[in-house]
Amino acid sequence: MVLVDTSVWIHFFRNDNPSIVSEFTRLLNSDEVVICPTIIQEILQGIQTDKQFDYVRDLLLSLDCINANLVDAAIGSATLYRNLRKSGRTVRKSNDCLIAWHSIEYGIPIYANDRDFEMMVGISKLRIHKLTKD
Repeated sequence: MVLVDTSVWIHFFRNDNPSIVSEFTRLLNSDEVVICPTIIQEILQGIQTDKQFDYVRDLLLSLDCINANLVDAAIGSATLYRNLRKSGRTVRKSNDCLIAWHSIEYGIPIYANDRDFEMMVGISKLRIHKLTKD
């Protein structure tokens, strides 16, 4: 299983990065994609039309979703954010800490195209999903 970040979904919807889209499609077709509520929110808030919103919502809800306790997630992501700051690293989007917390807590690697996640490696137990070689 792989937690697929919003940054990858955006490339998928735009079809603008062949290697990322190819890997994401492979994961999707092999039923390895997992999401969390924060990713659902980020994706859906960017949808422009009602018809697209309904289609994408249904697609997202068909995937396995991590449903963590909200208080645990809030405390865990705040702790991650603070630990990163203590190490001299500042995350640009606090939602990335919330998404990373889900990945860490459930032991699922994250597939992202976002430097915030890369900086968390080594400071936390976050594991990054790497592109497979053909």
